[in-house]
Amino acid sequence: MKECNRKNIYALLRENPPDMQGLKEELDTGEYTPEQVTRAAIQYLEDCFNDQVKEVYGRDERDLVYRSELPAEAVLRPELRSAHIPEILEFLLEYGLEPNAVYDDENVMHSLKYIDNGYVAADALAFLFEHGGTPDIVVGGEDLFDEIDFDVIFDALNQENRRRFDALVHCWFVYLGYGAKLRDGVSAVDTFCGFDISELKQHRKFTFALTHTPNRGETWCLHIIDRRDFWEVARL
Repeated sequence: MKECNRKNIYALLRENPPDMQGLKEELDTGEYTPEQVTRAAIQYLEDCFNDQVKEVYGRDERDLVYRSELPAEAVLRPELRSAHIPEILEFLLEYGLEPNAVYDDENVMHSLKYIDNGYVAADALAFLFEHGGTPDIVVGGEDLFDEIDFDVIFDALNQENRRRFDALVHCWFVYLGYGAKLRDGVSAVDTFCGFDISELKQHRKFTFALTHTPNRGETWCLHIIDRRDFWEVARL
């Protein structure tokens, strides 16, 4: 592998807004392997996460009073590089991006869950699932869905940044919509009135609420709600 090639792709991905024409011309040379493209995409996603940390928190995360300064619902910040994630991953897929590949315990789909710029991460995740991505791959010894399911449960009570939590839950919706189940093959949620869980592929049509309703041995519950009629369709 020519390491300089990956750096060339990465340099182009760092531009904001992205130089799609320059990226196309570089990739059209045919000198880039799927691994190089995928590694560059992972690095790009890591930088997108670092950008949002700087944008939201500034130099000291302790300076932010989460609940008073952040809206609970995910908000798109178009000035950040992460706003372009869906179009960039769709573009890179044409040049060999590997949704399921794991390099040095890193994976594109795994990296997406850390992005909280609106719902771009969930949108990109749905696109990757539509183009060969699978929800049951293992990264760093952990099943992707088991990990995000755990994160949703843990962050429901512990993630003070509710915007980040909202973005994470929408990624979780997409996993559920594409058939993800827990490691023992059991569904992570109970559904109601014949709800077809594959509808969660269209994650923007749904929202959620947390209540002090005991469920599964816990003192709280996450309810998945259809935005179109406000009825609960599933419950964690």
